[in-house]
Amino acid sequence: MEKECNRCKELKTVSRFATRTDNNGALRGVCMDCFNKRIKEQRAGYKKQVFDHYGWECKCCQESIPEFLTMDHINNDGYLDRMKRGWKKKLTSKDLYYMIIKEGFPDRFQTLCQNCNLGKLIGDGVCPHEKICQIKK
Repeated sequence: MEKECNRCKELKTVSRFATRTDNNGALRGVCMDCFNKRIKEQRAGYKKQVFDHYGWECKCCQESIPEFLTMDHINNDGYLDRMKRGWKKKLTSKDLYYMIIKEGFPDRFQTLCQNCNLGKLIGDGVCPHEKICQIKK
């Protein structure tokens, strides 16, 4: 059985369409390829807005390659944002960027690279770069 996608207008098998969660299991009007492409574009737009506000450089090590950058909860309280959504629901980057925009770019976030963010997680809330700087002083 086939269905036409409302976006790309291609005829595709019904297995290429996700079911709607809000409409008794009816198929979406847009194929998964078009849906995923739109989500990716939407996420990129949110990410640009967020990093344009907070900066395109890690606050700790000054890394500036966009693929390495992420948003960090300065006070290590990301669990509070996850609690708002329910413990079992993952907070995706798209969801986080949207939440930050919706809340007006709160000052509880900062730009870190993935290494510093993970180092902060492992290092009890302090990036290893900061520990090294404190030792040198």
